[in-house]
Amino acid sequence: MLEPAAFPAFFREVTGREPFPWQVRLAERLCGGEVPDLVDVPTGLGKTSVIIAWAFALAASLEDRGPAARTLPLRLIYVVDRRVIVDSSYELARQLVERLDPAAPAGPVAARVAAALQGLAGADARPLEAVRMRGGVTWDARWLDRPHQPAVVVSTVDQFGSRLLFRGYGVTPSMAPINAALCGLDAWVVVDEAHIAEPLAETLDRVRRLQRASAEAALPHLRHTLMSATARTAGSANDRLTATLETETAAVSPAAQVAQRRLTVPKPTELEEVNVRGKGVERYRALGAELAQRLAGFAEAPGRYAVLCNTVQAARAAFEHLEKRRPGAAWLLTGRVREFERERLVPAILDQFRSGSPPPGAALSLVATQTVEVGADLDFDAIVTECAPLASLVQRFGRVRRMGNPHEAVSRIVYCPQTHDEDPIYGRATQTTWKFLEQASPGASLDFSYRGVLQLRRQAPPDADVDPTFTPVLLGAHVERWAQTSPLPAVDQPVAPFLHGFQRGGAPQVYVAWRAFPRDVDPQDWAGWLDLAPVSDWETVAVPLAEARAFLAGTPSESIDADIESAASEQAGAEDRSNGRVARAVLYAGPDEPPAPVQSPSTLQPNATIIVDSFEGGHDRWGWTGRRSDPAAPRPVPDVADLAPSRRRRSLRLAPSIALSHATEPEAEARILDAWARLDPEDLDGTLPAICEAFASLVPEPLAGLYRDAAEGIRQRRWDAYLPEREPETGRWRVAEAGRPVVRLVEQREVSATSADRSDDDALSTSLSAGTPVPLIDHSTRVGDLARDFAERLGLAPDLVRAVELAGRFHDIGKAEPRFQAALYDGDALAALAGTPRAKSGRDPRDPVARNAHRLAQLPPGFRHEAVSARLVRALARARPDLFDGVDLDLVHYLVVAHHGRGRPLLPPIDDANAPETTLDIEGVTVSVPGERYQVDWEHPARFEQLNDRYGWWGLALLETIVRLADMKDSELAAARGSGADAGEVPPLSASPLPPGGSHA
Repeated sequence: MLEPAAFPAFFREVTGREPFPWQVRLAERLCGGEVPDLVDVPTGLGKTSVIIAWAFALAASLEDRGPAARTLPLRLIYVVDRRVIVDSSYELARQLVERLDPAAPAGPVAARVAAALQGLAGADARPLEAVRMRGGVTWDARWLDRPHQPAVVVSTVDQFGSRLLFRGYGVTPSMAPINAALCGLDAWVVVDEAHIAEPLAETLDRVRRLQRASAEAALPHLRHTLMSATARTAGSANDRLTATLETETAAVSPAAQVAQRRLTVPKPTELEEVNVRGKGVERYRALGAELAQRLAGFAEAPGRYAVLCNTVQAARAAFEHLEKRRPGAAWLLTGRVREFERERLVPAILDQFRSGSPPPGAALSLVATQTVEVGADLDFDAIVTECAPLASLVQRFGRVRRMGNPHEAVSRIVYCPQTHDEDPIYGRATQTTWKFLEQASPGASLDFSYRGVLQLRRQAPPDADVDPTFTPVLLGAHVERWAQTSPLPAVDQPVAPFLHGFQRGGAPQVYVAWRAFPRDVDPQDWAGWLDLAPVSDWETVAVPLAEARAFLAGTPSESIDADIESAASEQAGAEDRSNGRVARAVLYAGPDEPPAPVQSPSTLQPNATIIVDSFEGGHDRWGWTGRRSDPAAPRPVPDVADLAPSRRRRSLRLAPSIALSHATEPEAEARILDAWARLDPEDLDGTLPAICEAFASLVPEPLAGLYRDAAEGIRQRRWDAYLPEREPETGRWRVAEAGRPVVRLVEQREVSATSADRSDDDALSTSLSAGTPVPLIDHSTRVGDLARDFAERLGLAPDLVRAVELAGRFHDIGKAEPRFQAALYDGDALAALAGTPRAKSGRDPRDPVARNAHRLAQLPPGFRHEAVSARLVRALARARPDLFDGVDLDLVHYLVVAHHGRGRPLLPPIDDANAPETTLDIEGVTVSVPGERYQVDWEHPARFEQLNDRYGWWGLALLETIVRLADMKDSELAAARGSGADAGEVPPLSASPLPPGGSHA
């Protein structure tokens, strides 16, 4: 049995360090099933280690009592309202996953923790998974492949909160219930620096209160903890875990010595007021230059220094000032950067500024925004910072001498009346804080050490912090509407106010991606180009709506942009006045909707995704610039779609404009076009390798490596080449450049059998996606078994285990519909009639035969086999009532209808005048149901409402998730096996009957 006394050894094994006393106390409480309401820990004492304490305590409860009696949630969701900081927390989680690798655990205690966690996850799973959720990062639509998988999820407020409330940003409606279930039940949500996420904290408390029905159904509920030394919500004494200098240094130990050094190191700070000229955004840029000059004044001695700004505009200006003064000695870090650049930028910054890294031999400077305030593992010897509310300043000085190493440099807080008297980011709190600091520092000098901060907090007036935003009360009526995901309500309640409150002025965002297109291809014809590679979050950057409009219009933006996801923003109307040509761009609503050319910047709406021509500019290696390229000498934004890490198989779009967006040599364009002229569509094997190699010689890594791999892969026939379609009337290629068709190259092998990012959005396409035909009996039996296993590992009640097992077993029986079977037999109705009923055809959905099969089978658009499955289940219940003894038949019916995320609360109506009868031999009986012309079951909305009342909104979603993840998991395993079963004879569905009234042991 894992005792709490073993936690220090576990901590040493996975981190190489001694735990602080507060970390040991937290682990002890978690082992007892106690989750504190508030964790109050000073900066520098490893707050993210709650991840380690939770993993140990969860394993202890599993080893001691088993899955059914565990006392902690399966998922730890670590939420922080800073984009970049999510990465460092995720890195800790990822390292913990590696330390728990069963093949090479970090030590004997880690081996026991790994074994306990894997006992729950399953022999074919990792003991622990790590998931990162934030804008600009692509993760699988199915980010956990089983509901009982222990996992650490690190997320921003927006990404977690929107998923919790059934309206996940970037989540398709069909996947929304799965996301809501995994975020809303069996989860411990830790909100780091809760003082900047108070609206979310209030909403979480309301969600917990609204989960009574789920609790009454014995479904695992949500728990949450606020973690901040500056949170307004203090919690009761019994629910609070606090760390102080006294508690962390009371015992003589290496950890106490570390805490003593970190909490007592002096951080001398001076105050200075500056004045700047200019109007609007120019004032903020001028302030950035002033901040850079102050840093240059004391950053001559070797050390790590930082300029910390309140706005992206000031940060850009400060960086450009420092870069001109000492090229190559400064870095810029904001949240406005694509993941492609971030993956190269952040490691370089951490190499120089990470806590504990060797002292530099020269002066190094980092310019950053609020993105480094919370949790960033960075260590500066001194900083120059804009004045901000006291809580923000405390966080910024938490990055100063983080490891307790003294330095002679003196930090500086700069106040600018022109920008701070009426601060658009923080309001009156900045001015109040400045006046208070002036009074608290007779000699214009302060100490922001731990003791100095405690004293300042005791003396500070209440309005030295930002006024809390008004957060609307989350009602059951809101959740009832959000739970309706198919179809979505015509008038929907936005979730943003429940995550960030009502902001002053608001901060709507859009998402921008860049793709390279030939200049002679009009945006209205970009659809074919975009179909070559799906747009992913990995290649987008979140940008304030006002700035995006100004960029499209070609006018200077007057938006004052904070690097806080929930911050307000000053916006002007200049972005709606086009300064000449509107940038080449389209609105992108997903692969199923045609892209719409942007005719006017004013048509751009919040949360939209736009695809901009790479040669329009707007982004550089440091992130979003908001500046258009000079048409005479364009500096294109690299088109990085082929490099997205989420692709199931590596692919490459071969076109000159894409290569040219990466090229840096002046003569690259002529050489690229010369190589392209040698493409022969009739001899792809002979001409493609040389073209790929020519392109590789003209572009930097990593694209050059992909070109070389493709060239070699074509020669060895490991890569396939696909040509675009031709126009029927003219015979011209639909996607072409300089008279040659754009070729799509695809690697034959899959990168990973578990890296699939497909959801089950499309019932027919997933029926086509297995490697070989899969009989209905095999798939149905396996899904039922998986659903039962998932539910038992979650510790659900026997009647719920039985319900999801039956739903999994019968979810696809509607595929026996004659026309659907014909579609799965490549459109051959006679072959379907003579063959064994299939669940999957074995065709790739992109295969022309698969595309044509649907038409040949004469299935009407919008047909859902789930509707037929549900009618067959009702018929089976009448013929074999013993199968459903002790089970909620309405629940089984609903889970069958909803197993593709539809039917919440209605399946789409169709007009199917020729719907045939469906007959199936199943469980020893023959059941038949007549064709249904309109597909709509008008009793289903009432059933949906009753089940939500019975199991709760999140509870019903969890039961649905169990069946759907089982379905997707078996489809993935069938594809990995690649040899499912052929179309030969197989036993009828009754060959493996379920025992009445219970699940298999």
